[in-house]
Amino acid sequence: MIGAFLLLWVGTTQTASAQTQAAKPNHQYHNTVTPIKVGDSIMIHQDSLYYLTGERMSKWVYKVPHPVQQVGGKRYPYGILIGGIYSWVYPGSLIPLKPTEPIPAPEPTQDPITVVDSTTVQTTDSTTVQTTDTANTTGENIEQTDSTTTEQGEKKPIRDFKENDPYHIPQPYQVNRFSLGLRGGFASTLQDVAGFPLGFDVALDLRYAHYWAGDKNKPELGIMTGLNIGYVHAKHHMAINDAYTLPTVDGDVYYNVTADKVVEKVNEVIFEIPVMFTMVTTDGFFLNVGPKFMLPLYSGFRQKITNPNITAYLEELNGKPILNNPVMGFVSDEQMDMRGTLNNELKFSLALGAELGYEFKFNNGNSLDLGAYVDYSVYSAYKNVNPSSVISITPPTSYSSAIVDVQSMTNALSHKVGLFDVGVKLAYNFNFEVIKK
Repeated sequence: MIGAFLLLWVGTTQTASAQTQAAKPNHQYHNTVTPIKVGDSIMIHQDSLYYLTGERMSKWVYKVPHPVQQVGGKRYPYGILIGGIYSWVYPGSLIPLKPTEPIPAPEPTQDPITVVDSTTVQTTDSTTVQTTDTANTTGENIEQTDSTTTEQGEKKPIRDFKENDPYHIPQPYQVNRFSLGLRGGFASTLQDVAGFPLGFDVALDLRYAHYWAGDKNKPELGIMTGLNIGYVHAKHHMAINDAYTLPTVDGDVYYNVTADKVVEKVNEVIFEIPVMFTMVTTDGFFLNVGPKFMLPLYSGFRQKITNPNITAYLEELNGKPILNNPVMGFVSDEQMDMRGTLNNELKFSLALGAELGYEFKFNNGNSLDLGAYVDYSVYSAYKNVNPSSVISITPPTSYSSAIVDVQSMTNALSHKVGLFDVGVKLAYNFNFEVIKK
């Protein structure tokens, strides 16, 4: 009777203990007391969600063993490089795999004991006993503690791989980023002319950004600057139909100036210095926004006029046109196809820029940005407070004939010369994590 009671008590105790252990996470898998060496075989614990470089792990990596290819490196001195997938991980995320050690034969007892496996033994009277590292002989439920026992009997705390793992990068960490980018899209330099004419622009971006990030699960925030150089090609066009009255020695002359089309092509080389707020989310989306200081290194134009015509009328002639060139004036061949530079050359302007897109991260820690951008000038040092006609006339005098002057459409009509551009950008980022001491 007493033997049966003992058997029932032992079985109940071991079942409760097994259920308790199964319900609690086995943090001993994150114990990094055991050193990890090149050539070791390891498993990645399923609680580990991210590689050291920030990418999320795929589900299949938890199910197969991996070899250790490298321990520590120049960029990741605390990391472990896993062969096969060629990715850096935290040592605290690894489960070392060791060969199963044989269990020593039990000492002779009154009742023979048969070894079943490494965790259970079975006696001849069908009593099953669960063997653990923390045996409990009082009959209470066995609960896992936050400590482990060394061979010398000294208790040490089990290291949590997310907070106390010495191989885990200390928090907070920072990221220095150097980027090489290329962008291109539509652009306009003449902002206040009807029709909103568009051209194109391309630019090479050399940038540096510094991010403050304390957790891989939170967005990275930072500031970005750099030295960018771009080329802008804009095409403006309009028709001319101007009328005005000018005094002459013979009285007021009424002039009418027309042209079928005026086409101006503007070419600019612009130097930019951005100072932008930058953010990269955990999902890979990035946002850069802030001012850009812009300096046109070169602003040139070429302008062609099609079918220009100037007519002049005197009130005394009852509205009949004056046909002599000294009074009427004419547009020369050189003025019909002319080249020159704009008045805003080598003057600073200020634009607001925004960039939005997605970032693809690589196993080596670098990343690739693909997104869109838009810039708009909010201030320009070029001011044309008195807009005039593209074709203007100085009336004749008793000593000289009428003089016809032709100038750039941009110089004549625009109140300000700025830049509006929108397009797509591509950038490769070299990321260097820095541990904040």
